[in-house]
Amino acid sequence: MAARPVGEQPPRKRQRVHAPPPHPQNHNQQQQQQPPNNSQQEEKKQQQAPQHRFTRLLNFQPINILHNEIQNWMYEQCALSPNIEIEVKLGRLVVIDPEPEEMEHALDIMDIALARTIQMAARPVGAQPPHKRQRVHAPPPAHPQNHHQQEQQPPPRPPNTSQQEARKKQQQQAPQPKVPQLRFTRLLNFQQINILHNEIRHWMYEQCALSPTIEIEVKLGRLVVIDPAPEEMEHVSGHNGHAGTTNDALRVHDKVGIKSLAWIDLQKTGGRFESTVNEKVFRHLNLVLNGWYSNSHLAPHRRLPALRDHPFPKLTYVRSRTVDKIYRINGTNVRVSLDANRGSAQRGGGEVVKEVIEKKRKSRMDLCCPSCQWDLRLSSSIENPAPMPRGEMVTTLRAKDASRINGNLRLSSSIENPAPMPRGEMVTTLRAKDRISYQWQGFSIDISSIHTYSQGLTKPFIDDVVQKFRAQEPLPTDLQYGTLRTFEVELEIANKKYMQSARKLMAENNPFQFTELCYFFTQHAVQLVELASNSNYKPAVSKLPTTDDN
Repeated sequence: MAARPVGEQPPRKRQRVHAPPPHPQNHNQQQQQQPPNNSQQEEKKQQQAPQHRFTRLLNFQPINILHNEIQNWMYEQCALSPNIEIEVKLGRLVVIDPEPEEMEHALDIMDIALARTIQMAARPVGAQPPHKRQRVHAPPPAHPQNHHQQEQQPPPRPPNTSQQEARKKQQQQAPQPKVPQLRFTRLLNFQQINILHNEIRHWMYEQCALSPTIEIEVKLGRLVVIDPAPEEMEHVSGHNGHAGTTNDALRVHDKVGIKSLAWIDLQKTGGRFESTVNEKVFRHLNLVLNGWYSNSHLAPHRRLPALRDHPFPKLTYVRSRTVDKIYRINGTNVRVSLDANRGSAQRGGGEVVKEVIEKKRKSRMDLCCPSCQWDLRLSSSIENPAPMPRGEMVTTLRAKDASRINGNLRLSSSIENPAPMPRGEMVTTLRAKDRISYQWQGFSIDISSIHTYSQGLTKPFIDDVVQKFRAQEPLPTDLQYGTLRTFEVELEIANKKYMQSARKLMAENNPFQFTELCYFFTQHAVQLVELASNSNYKPAVSKLPTTDDN
């Protein structure tokens, strides 16, 4: 996919688990639909949004959610005996001795399931399923390779390396039997399964209906348990090493017992989302994305030999430095953002206000990633213009230096609108933010370094922070100001116009473009969290001749 020139159609015969559907029709229905007539085709052509052909983040291979975990489990089981039998049974995973309020919720779900069963039973034999019915579709592709792995990565090895080496020597000495090639047929001609992708698409479709300027983003962080029991922490101290997290927090998936990437409900599992990463992740992503950006702008003959014929997407790089003053007004936060790249660097110099915004969170999806160091939060929000605060206190001061990389993992949506400048209010939070943004094909990856102050925010202190940040001098680190240094990673859909156009087409029964957008957004987010969890890995497309040619 990454090697295909922008605008070229994908290979017709290639089938992938989690690839977007190949045709702009309703793929939850079985194949046997009649093609539209010529007038319908012309009408659809006129209604189509601008075409986008997306490039995979850092040329990673597609992620097949859950498939890789099942493959590893089957690999280990097949080593036990040549006569091993593997099967799957239908049943129910039920709670032992549930609470009364839990049973009330379960009865509501059973009523809905019963109504759907009656509706299905009433459908004539051979009739198509309801138009809006979503199905879980199909098995993995017939190709005998593991698409979940990144490029140039070795296949997974069993835990016992010594037994593996001994078995390998025996296989080299003995003649190798030929494994017969099998080509599989889909069960009842059902379409492929895109686990999790459909749920994200439905969520995004609903959020886009809230406003034409809705903002959808995903953040990297950790889903952690609040006040875990001592015995749970003992389990973490011996288990967190594989995830690379610190031992002072219990992640939600460890408590609940989730083994693979999953969408969870924090209201039921308990816990909170910490929307920060560490400095090591920040520097690793900055290095990798800078290399990707540099190669995309180098002449082919100046790249490494293996990359000279590789097609790179058009990447842009933006660095922004802002100081946010947060005011608490009538129970909501109003953010006044000052441009630290403009205005006077002298104390008391003129301030250049970029925007005054009141941000309202609308919805979220929390995704736990047990195999990675970090989890994801998808969120949607609306940012409305707000009047300039007058007489209120600033509750937080935040200095933010950020880098944006297109493509990320808290998923969120928000709407940002201009607002009048606050005057005379007291700042409750001060935030200095240095951000780097990497943008391509309507996606943006933002990596940010942030200083936040929440106490003792007098006007002289605020002016001092703004002046030092603008002059790129060291910022105060005194704890008396409630100082907090954090790093954030976000992925957002930057091309809101395209997203809304694709959403409109989906509402008119033409879902291909919106489905494709959601598919690549989901893939980029999961691949970003995997990249952030492996600081020793550098993708081939990020390697430069000056540092990586040896």
